[in-house]
Amino acid sequence: RDPRGDAVEALSGMLSSRTGALFQNLVRGRQVATNVSAFNFGFVDGADMMVVFATGRPGSSADSLEAALM
Repeated sequence: RDPRGDAVEALSGMLSSRTGALFQNLVRGRQVATNVSAFNFGFVDGADMMVVFATGRPGSSADSLEAALM
């Protein structure tokens, strides 16, 4: 396993917690999402990939959510 995987896991936890920057920005600040989540997807060969997703707020456009995530 890649030793940086632990850092990716820690970062994903910080981003998606209710007090994290991503949640505060998209859910509370811009109000384009109702929920955000991030997690580390570890591959069998040892590589890691951080997955980030958000649930759009009803009435908010998908384009505005996508732009806010980028």
